[in-house]
Amino acid sequence: MNLDITGWFSGKHALTKADANGLQQVADPVAVKLLAFIHDNSFAEDGLAGLTEGGSGANPFASDSLNLKEQSELLERNPARARQMIIAAGRDPKLFRL
Repeated sequence: MNLDITGWFSGKHALTKADANGLQQVADPVAVKLLAFIHDNSFAEDGLAGLTEGGSGANPFASDSLNLKEQSELLERNPARARQMIIAAGRDPKLFRL
């Protein structure tokens, strides 16, 4: 599936003006971080499907959706991803022995 998100980035004023060849670059730091996150996760061991595979799709480490079974499985299966999700939830990876 191809997804063209140029319009979305353009609407958010996250792109530079087109150069002589009509090419634009992402200039907004938040958008760059978003694209880096997507890139890193799409090439991770389990790909983008791993974001929701076998779970609710929510961050199991978030304080409003603690799911000990998902946490345990993720910590065992993919510690690097678990660490990212723990940090994204605003928690300390040391609490999970990472």
